Amino acid sequence: MKSFRITLSALMLSLIVLACSKESVTTLRLESSSELSFDAKGGEASITFFSSDSWTAMSSSTWCSVSKTSGSKGNNTISITCAENSSNSVREGTVTIAAKDVYVVVRISQEERKPEPISPLIYGRWVLKKGQPTGFLSPSQFSHIISFTASGNYEETCYTSTMDSASGLNTYWTSSSLTGNWKGGDNKILLNDWDGNNIKDTLYLVSIAPTELKLRFKDINLTYCKEDTQFTNLKTELTGRWYSITTLSYKGYYILNADGTATVIQHEKVLTSYVARILEGTWWVDSSNLVLHDSKAASGYNNNYPIVFINDKYLGFTSLVLEKR
Repeated sequence: MKSFRITLSALMLSLIVLACSKESVTTLRLESSSELSFDAKGGEASITFFSSDSWTAMSSSTWCSVSKTSGSKGNNTISITCAENSSNSVREGTVTIAAKDVYVVVRISQEERKPEPISPLIYGRWVLKKGQPTGFLSPSQFSHIISFTASGNYEETCYTSTMDSASGLNTYWTSSSLTGNWKGGDNKILLNDWDGNNIKDTLYLVSIAPTELKLRFKDINLTYCKEDTQFTNLKTELTGRWYSITTLSYKGYYILNADGTATVIQHEKVLTSYVARILEGTWWVDSSNLVLHDSKAASGYNNNYPIVFINDKYLGFTSLVLEKR
């Protein structure tokens, strides 16, 4: 009898210990996915789970926040808010939910920011109108024409000059072209030559319109116009004082007044000396040509100057470049 009582007591004690042991086991179970993904714009998503005990939640990243960081047992739902990703790389993080010594991890991933494509308005040929003339793949002193195609081809034409070492003057100007490829997005344009050499500095798109393109290269602001519109405001752009800089055999000032009157002071080299000649008369624009009328000549005659390029600083004829001063 005594042995039976001891056995019964031991059994009851075992049941009590087992019951207590079962009550101490914490259950934490996800009812939703253990992985969440967001696009670059960010957003909000929910995590549902069951916990048999009080719980806490914590995010590993500042760009990913949790709506509730603690709660009581039972069925629970928390919201995960993901901020916009402004970087060019994917980012990852976690949200950890813990109840006593049990925890579950939800992995968070977010796409990188996709660069916005540059407007198709950039396709075509553009002529420098304002800003320090420069080449991107090759140097330029006087003017610059750039071309972008939809297939990713790039071409630039640079007007340069040859310097006379004896006099230090520019003797003539020439044009040269360089081709390559381009790609762009998010207001950035990356240029390469065909050997795959990137330019060292990023080319930034400031603004674009059907006939006007504004770029920034290093600290230089540049304005271009579509090639077929480069002579649209020619009369206004020609008005002013121009100085010949590209020939040793000829020097001169061209003063083109807004009222249509003109004065040209020419110094032509004859043998070892210069002979001065003054032209006074009128000027006008004929298509893409500058026409100077010499009223002092006995019968009067016109000098026709076909214009190759013009910007806010330089005016280029077939074999002569003038600088605005």
